[in-house]
Amino acid sequence: MYRSLIAAFAILAIPSPSVAQADRYDTGRRLVAFERAWDATSDAAARKQTLPFLKQAMATFFSGRLGDAGQLIDRARFALAGIDPTPDQRAASALAVRPRARLLDRSAGRLELTVARLYDPKVESPELKLTVELNAGDKKATATESIRVLPTQVSLPITDIPPGDWPVSWKLAVGDKTLCTGEFTVSLVDKLDDRLGALAQAVEKLPTEKQTSEHRTLRMLAGLLTKLSQGASLETDYPAARLLNDAEALDRLPVDGRFFEASRTGQHWITLETAKGAPTVRVAVPAAKENQPVPLVVALHGAGGTENMFFDAYGHGAVVRECEKRGWMLVATRTEFFGAPPVDLIVDELAKRYPIDKSRVFLVGHSMGAGQAIGLAQQHPGRWAGVAALGGGSRVSKPEAFKSVPLFVGVGTEDFALSGARALGKSAATAGGTLVVREYPDIEHIVIVQAALPDVFAWYDKLPPR
Repeated sequence: MYRSLIAAFAILAIPSPSVAQADRYDTGRRLVAFERAWDATSDAAARKQTLPFLKQAMATFFSGRLGDAGQLIDRARFALAGIDPTPDQRAASALAVRPRARLLDRSAGRLELTVARLYDPKVESPELKLTVELNAGDKKATATESIRVLPTQVSLPITDIPPGDWPVSWKLAVGDKTLCTGEFTVSLVDKLDDRLGALAQAVEKLPTEKQTSEHRTLRMLAGLLTKLSQGASLETDYPAARLLNDAEALDRLPVDGRFFEASRTGQHWITLETAKGAPTVRVAVPAAKENQPVPLVVALHGAGGTENMFFDAYGHGAVVRECEKRGWMLVATRTEFFGAPPVDLIVDELAKRYPIDKSRVFLVGHSMGAGQAIGLAQQHPGRWAGVAALGGGSRVSKPEAFKSVPLFVGVGTEDFALSGARALGKSAATAGGTLVVREYPDIEHIVIVQAALPDVFAWYDKLPPR
């Protein structure tokens, strides 16, 4: 049953012509807002009130009804705060503010926005006041508009805003009472068409054989930036102005030049050249200490997600913060449909560029990613210092692998994956190795990563090097 549900989600949660990318983005923003609210309260009773809505949200994810899932997540956030939303609050919360494009030329003069419903709140909407602000440090742009009909177009002046990746915040109010807030990133650059055209030409000139990771990343970034300039609303906020600069730097490299290496810290998207294809990963590179290798955490997302899930969701980037505390490196993979990415090869390729401590490489996976982590532990048992499977799992074919691979199984008592996780724990226990099985009371599938990650990292800290 668990595997069939995951299969359905993998197909239905992937955007298609019938499932708008914008809905996916706006539902994701609601999830992040809920995760922040969850962290802001430790009241177990309040958290328990969210369970009916989160369980229903999971079901709507499986059916591909992203707008309905967004509504249920909003209701979970209200329940967490102990609020019975008024009709005005429900009407405002249903709205999304969407830019026409997330990457644009400053010469356009204005940022065009659309205010529209993500879902039908089934209440009459009052006249709302929308306030939008783009904050670029010393420079700001603001606009205020009355929202009487939907959808409504709003325009924000950007002529005086410098190039860069800037947060745009918005709020909806009735009178002086704020009902709903949100934020997204917009990227402003100069000479956008010329620069994208030059990148397109650079991609055409790339070698057809022996392409490096830099070559493949240039191709990936050129395509991503073009989509963002054409109005695509992808699943997360990309720092497109910075990525455009990175792509141009990649184009200027010598044929065998390296761009991605230990001295280039921070977060990056890389399409790696490996013996089994070219997986796209997102990495967080810490400042390297001289002659000191760093542990690596490999994060495997659930069905329908991407490499951005662990960075931006799952506790609004909790795994990133845990790695930052320790000075560890993080890599999150992108999985297309089924089958684990070539994680062993990804680690080997990254180790050519970064000072990775191969004796301390950890896996963490959620849902489908948990199953992939278990599969990798059995395929390459000598490579992992510890494996954490959260909200997923089933009986294993090679339980003897877990004699040498420490395993942490985390699942909520309200998670539909509970029986599978229990079966995984029982199978692994027969090996007699290091095993922790932890069930979290009143936790379901959406929140399990956020709830369990502090325990996972505390467990990682105690494990010896492989």
